[in-house]
Amino acid sequence: MNITMDRIIAACLCPALALVALTLALPAHCSQATPAKPTKRSFSNPARDADAKSALPANRQATQEELTDAVLGDTMRELWEQADVHGHQGEYNHVINLCRIVGQGDPHNVEAFATPAYLFWSTGRNDDAEAILRDGIDANPSTYYMYNEMGRYWQLERKDYKAAVPYYEKAVKFDCPFTTWNSLANCYERTGQLEKAIAAWEKATLFPDDPVAIVRLKSARAKLARQKRGQ
Repeated sequence: MNITMDRIIAACLCPALALVALTLALPAHCSQATPAKPTKRSFSNPARDADAKSALPANRQATQEELTDAVLGDTMRELWEQADVHGHQGEYNHVINLCRIVGQGDPHNVEAFATPAYLFWSTGRNDDAEAILRDGIDANPSTYYMYNEMGRYWQLERKDYKAAVPYYEKAVKFDCPFTTWNSLANCYERTGQLEKAIAAWEKATLFPDDPVAIVRLKSARAKLARQKRGQ
């Protein structure tokens, strides 16, 4: 028997909403040591926040608000895990729908924006991809991740290296991996900005695990030197 996404979502959310209502009705003495929702952290995707503190101090009980957040967190985690299951089964529309729900309930789970965006742009739905990437940036303006994802979209899918540059430039203002610097440097080279490319490659060489930065830096310097000799 076919089960629609609406029924799947309702089956997941209705018990959670009932638990929320029950939690709000609990007297204070029924509170338990349940983790609160971390500020500006994902509580549905602990893989991205492995260093987050997950327990309250031993001498303090959780508030009703914290218990409510914990119920919401459990629900979002269950939906996130279901999205992964559907992904392995190739049911990408289910993945997209579940990720949109998780993104609404837990906007700091950046992969809840990046995953459906990739599924959109890899199947030619560019307008949808751009919209959800913008939503992800709006919800997470103080981390490199969503700027990097928007840069990747313009660089890899649209082959518009000029459009990718501003997003990578914003991404590198935050703590980011060497791959973001590499992408920015590549886009600078593609748009003829060799001096900026060299500066970006120099930043990338500061990462000891970057296997290509030193080679690409040498190549960019040689290319700039040839251009100057030809002037």
